[in-house]
Amino acid sequence: MNAERRKKRQIRNLICIQYCAMELLLVLMAFEILGIGLKYCNKRQIQNETMVVHQESDNLQEEPEDGQLVVCIDAGHGGKDNGSDYRKRMEKDDNLKLAKAVASYLEQKDVHVVMTREEDEFLSLEKRCRIANEAEANYFLSLHRNDGDGYGVETWVYSGADVKTMKLAETIMQKLDEVGIQRNRGVRQGTQKSGEKDYYVNTHSDMPSCIVEMGFINSDYDNSLFDEKLEDYAVAIGEAILAVSNEIE
Repeated sequence: MNAERRKKRQIRNLICIQYCAMELLLVLMAFEILGIGLKYCNKRQIQNETMVVHQESDNLQEEPEDGQLVVCIDAGHGGKDNGSDYRKRMEKDDNLKLAKAVASYLEQKDVHVVMTREEDEFLSLEKRCRIANEAEANYFLSLHRNDGDGYGVETWVYSGADVKTMKLAETIMQKLDEVGIQRNRGVRQGTQKSGEKDYYVNTHSDMPSCIVEMGFINSDYDNSLFDEKLEDYAVAIGEAILAVSNEIE
C-alpha cells in the first residue's frame, strides 16, 4: 500500500510540476507579447511624432526682412476642386501656372511672396485667408478663371472696399489691359450674384485683396491669350502691385 501511495503521490507531484511549468511558460509568453506590443506602440509613436515635425517643417516659410513688401498669391481651387473646366482644361491648373509666374516675377523684385499652394492640393477658403493673415501680407491676390456667357478679364473686391483695395484692383486691370486682353470688364464689387454679398477671401483677409478672373475658360480666344501672354500677364500683375505699394505704402 505504501508503495502504491508513494507512486500516486509522485504522479500527482509530476502533474503539478508540469502544470506549474505550463503556467510559467504562459506567463513568460504573455510578457513577451506585451513587450513586443510596447515596442510597436513606441515605434509608432516615434514615427507619428516624426511625421508631425516633418509636416510642421514643410509649412514653415522664411520670415521677411524688416520693411520688406509681403504679397500672398492664392491659386484658386486645387486638388479635388477643379474649379471650372472646358474640353479637359481645368481652371485649377491655369490658376497655379499664373500664380507661380507672378510669384517668380515678384521675387526677382525682392518681394517676399507667400503662396497658399504650390502644387495640386485642396485648401479651404478659411485656410487660404489664414495663411495670408498669419504672414501679415501687405496684399492678397487670388487668381481664377471665369466661365459662362462672356469673355474678358475682371477683378472682384469687397463691397465696402477702401481706397487701397480699389487702387490695387484698378491698377491690375490697367496693366493687364496694356498687355492685351479680349475685353476689360472692369473692377466689380460684391459677387456675381449680389452686390451686397462678398466673396469669402475678400471679407476674411486683413489686407487689401482682390480676385482676378483671368478670362473665360470656355472662350477659345481668352484661352489662347492666356497661353500666349502668360508671362506678360504675370509681369503686369506684379508691376501693378509694386506700383500701388510705392504710391501708397
